[in-house]
Amino acid sequence: MQNHKDDLAELKVPAERMATANERIRELKKELKELGIEAENTEEPEVNVYAHRRRIGSLLNGIAVGSAIKEAVVLELKPDKQDTIIKGAATTFNAPQQLAMEIDRSLASNGWRASLTRRTAKLLRSDGGPWSFEIRLTPGRPVSVEALGGSGSNQSPVSR
Repeated sequence: MQNHKDDLAELKVPAERMATANERIRELKKELKELGIEAENTEEPEVNVYAHRRRIGSLLNGIAVGSAIKEAVVLELKPDKQDTIIKGAATTFNAPQQLAMEIDRSLASNGWRASLTRRTAKLLRSDGGPWSFEIRLTPGRPVSVEALGGSGSNQSPVSR
């Protein structure tokens, strides 16, 4: 009789662990179900990774077109929510605007718009230069390059 009590005592500990584990499994399943319901309620669209990868490639190609503007250099690309900020420096006052227009023309067909958002004179030379600048790239719907005409984009004027 003592052997049966010892056997029962030995089985009691694993049985308690199993009961605890089963309870934890039930809690986790409930939590997963709640998370699934929350995920279904979010209105974020699914991301097409392939399309996104192609868009980033076209973005970089479009920025490279701006290398024709020798008086401006891109120093940094920084994401800002859905937009991308290009930071750089220029040796002439008009170079940042020209760079923004070239990038805008190049990227319009892929749905990106470029606008000069900041130009700051460093006042190290008599003409006020060199200048630091920021160009904001905003994703949107693709635009026909012909629709842009020769005027480029409508950037807001930025002071010296």
